[in-house]
Parts: sequence; C-alpha cells; structure tokens
Amino acid sequence: MSGTHGRRSPATNLGLLDATMIGIGAMIGAGIFVLTGLAAETAGAGAIVAFALNGGVTTFTALSYAELAAAIPKNGGGYAYVREAFSSPVAFVMGWTRWFTYMAAGALYALGFSSNFVELVHLYWPGLPSSEPWIVAYALFAVVSFVGLNAVSTEASGGAETLVTAVKIVILLVFVAFGIGAIDGANFVPLFPAEGGALTVLPAMGLTFIAFQGYDLIATVTEEVENPTTNIPRAILASVVVTVVVYLLVVGVAIGTLGPEAVGGRRRDRRRGGGDRLHARRGRVRRAARRGAHRVRRGVLDDQRAQRRRHRVEPRRVRDGPRAPTAGPPRADPPPGSGRRGSPSPPARW
Repeated sequence: MSGTHGRRSPATNLGLLDATMIGIGAMIGAGIFVLTGLAAETAGAGAIVAFALNGGVTTFTALSYAELAAAIPKNGGGYAYVREAFSSPVAFVMGWTRWFTYMAAGALYALGFSSNFVELVHLYWPGLPSSEPWIVAYALFAVVSFVGLNAVSTEASGGAETLVTAVKIVILLVFVAFGIGAIDGANFVPLFPAEGGALTVLPAMGLTFIAFQGYDLIATVTEEVENPTTNIPRAILASVVVTVVVYLLVVGVAIGTLGPEAVGGRRRDRRRGGGDRLHARRGRVRRAARRGAHRVRRGVLDDQRAQRRRHRVEPRRVRDGPRAPTAGPPRADPPPGSGRRGSPSPPARW
C-alpha cells in the first residue's frame, strides 16, 4: 500500500495472467458440473446450443465491461461505473445487488464443491460423513479458507487462484481428450426433445447463465493490476473466450459419449435402490421454494388485511367520539348577504 494525499491505494501485484485467471476461476466452477445435467434434462442434446447462445450473450456484455474498465480504471467494477454515471442512491442499490448475486453464486459453488468432494472421497473412504449438515459444513470450511487466503495478501490469493484454475482446466481438458474419441453422433439426434422442441433452449439458457458469471470480478481489482487500461479489457475478453470454449467442449463430449438422458440424470441409480437422487434433491428445493413463497404471500395478505381494518375503524372512532372544543375567541356572525356560513347565499347567475 502506498499513501498519496492521505489516501491508501492498493499495490499493483497482479499481471495479465493473474487477472485472466480470476475471471476463468470464477466462471469455471460448480456451474459446469452441476448445471450441465439440468440443461441436458431440459433441452436434451440442445443443451450445447443453450451454452453456445449464453456464450454469445456473455461476450456482448463482456465487451461493455471491457470498454468501461478502460475508461474508468477504478476498483469496484459495476458499482464504480454506476457511481460515475448515476446518483449515489442508484449506486448504493446496485452495489448491494451485486453483493447479493455474489453471495448466491458463491453459495452455489461452495455447495457444488462440497458435493463433489464427498463423492470423490467416498471412492476411497466410504466412511466420510455425507449427510446434509456435513455437506454444508464442508462448504463453509471451503469459504472460510478462501476468505482467510484473501485476507493474507492480494499476491497470495492471486497465486492460489492461478494454481486452482489451472488444475481445473487441466482436469477438464483431460476429460475432453479421453472422451472425444468415444463421441457417438447418434446421441445428438434428435437435437431437441419431442416435447417442447427448440423452445426448450430458453429455460435451459436461464438455468445455465449463472455459469458464465464471474468475468466482472476482474474489474473489481482494477487498481491492483499492472497497466489496468490495457490488461483489464484483455483479461475480461480472454477469460470469456477460454470459458466458452471449455464449456462447449465439456458439454459436447459429455452428451456425445453418455447421451442426454444419462447426463440429465434420468437413468436410475442402482446403488441407491433405484432412486433418482437428482430428482429427489430438486423436489426438496421446489418444496422449500413453495413454502417460502407461501409464507411471503401470507405475510403480505395479513398486512393488507390489517391496514384495511385500521382504515375502517379509525374514521368511525373519530366521527363517533366527542368533538374537541375549538380554541380562540368566538367568531362573530358575518354580515347578511355576504354568502358565508350562517347567511343566505346570493342567487346563482345562469
């Protein structure tokens, strides 16, 4: 940190590779492992079309971020851009909205990591606790570990981000290299399911778009990157291109080798007595969402009923109660013919 005019400015410890890995690491996470099955179940083999279209939409948005990062090289990302163009209240709402989206995405990635971690360890040690409280505990441990790493220094977190992201990319490329030779073109016919047709791509895009979020995190560390006006736009575009290519390769190989039914989780899991774990988890999530929506709707209706009761009761209480005496001297009677209260009004002219 260096001080200028009594203000602390962050040190520039990150290069182009570190900045690019921040975006790639944020995008290539649990999304590719968790959401690919949902997309395949929704759109069949058309899941690869959904990922391609989302990649196009993300590219256009990333171009806007690259332009803004070059014009406004400040920490904060989208918040800093909104603060420059709009008023403080708008920037305040936008900043907290971004915090909420980061927390939701972080929770998804942490839980996805925890589930995959349990599945991996069970291959070698089946005795690892795997109930839902333990899965949440593993996710919290991962979050706390990375928060502590970020608190150490920017250089340490950047190096760890580069290492973890490189390992993820290598694993996915190994998967693609071994599976590309076993692709069966028949798994892509038909491209879209018979029920819904090509329109099933739209909900699949909505389910998987969160997997493309993360490149905007590069803009939040603008002042910590060397030559930010040049490196930040390059890092944003490079991270998006690499992520889209990796996603398309992984989704194409997964569907081409296993088929959309297997990727979508429609095949029964014999190890669990024929139960479909994916459908069971999705059913629990849907029931919890319905219960939450019902509670919110019931609370709103109760508040509206209470307000209507107050509006009906309060005027009657004021009308039926004794009238308070009026302070001040008594008013004199107005002169006759003035048209005021207590005297006949003048005749109307037609």
